[in-house]
Amino acid sequence: LIEETWYPKRWTEILVPEPREACVLNCLLRTFAPPDYPFTFLQKADTDRRFSTFLSFRAAVIYPHDYALMLFYEFYACGMPIFLPAHLSKYLFPYSATVPLLDYVPDWVRKLPNRPPYSPLSLISVDSLRYYAHY
Repeated sequence: LIEETWYPKRWTEILVPEPREACVLNCLLRTFAPPDYPFTFLQKADTDRRFSTFLSFRAAVIYPHDYALMLFYEFYACGMPIFLPAHLSKYLFPYSATVPLLDYVPDWVRKLPNRPPYSPLSLISVDSLRYYAHY
């Protein structure tokens, strides 16, 4: 149970919690952002790593490389603004820890009548993502 709520105190700071995405984004911003760029992007390592501290940021940038990434659900439940990639290809991460588990469908389920053509949790197919995007 989450007892915290989003209470932004750091209006110019945006949290990029995952280290690899934070590294890439920060490197790009440091290189290409103009000097008067209004936001600073910080990693978990730049904080005391307390959940209440994370919720004090203006927003978070999350690349959903893994459906088991609970931080997305926690931030969402707290009402924190979350920036996610818009292009479907950004959701296809072959190194996700849960891909084999989420795409597994037992044979008896595959044989059910009126079964959708894809698992609703499929991460390995753009067709699957497009199929469920209209819901």
